Amino acid sequence: SGINAEYRKQWYQRRVRGAVRMQLVCGVEEEWLPHLLPDKCTFSPPLDQPPTAYCPSAGEVKCHRGSTFGIRCWVLPAAHVIFPAGMGRFREFAAAILEGKVVSTLHHYEKALLARPGILRKSWATLQPRAETFLKQLVNKDVDDKAKLLAMWRKEPLYLLNAFSQWVPQSLHSELRTIWPPAVAKKK
Repeated sequence: SGINAEYRKQWYQRRVRGAVRMQLVCGVEEEWLPHLLPDKCTFSPPLDQPPTAYCPSAGEVKCHRGSTFGIRCWVLPAAHVIFPAGMGRFREFAAAILEGKVVSTLHHYEKALLARPGILRKSWATLQPRAETFLKQLVNKDVDDKAKLLAMWRKEPLYLLNAFSQWVPQSLHSELRTIWPPAVAKKK
């Protein structure tokens, strides 16, 4: 056969006039399938290792998830994909904003935060008023990636200001108001 041994793992066969023949065969890397055909894959919940992280180049929260492909449930290696929709994605994105990973201007305030952003990742985070306020603001406007956040700041320049202010000391509030919104160019 003219197919390289490493591509023999997954292929379709078709019977034509009693003989097995391969038609329209193309080598596919296993890692491509979750990205090219996500609707044909079944994904596991996000894996603990490697940890979920904000991806600056995509502007989204990404995680590793186990997956299977097709009706035969071929097991694929863990795929680095967008975090599944839901409260978990909002929690991860909120923590990334507070850590200064989404908007670099806010990184300056990370050391001054009154609580660690990591608490937003916990299921009990809404028991703290500042965490609940921050998460509600994101959930109510369905802001779970950088593009949506920037669009919201163009529409509502004061979006998240009060919620973010609850995370920093009172002495920094006036400075925070002067730079808000942090990622949108100010008109002179």
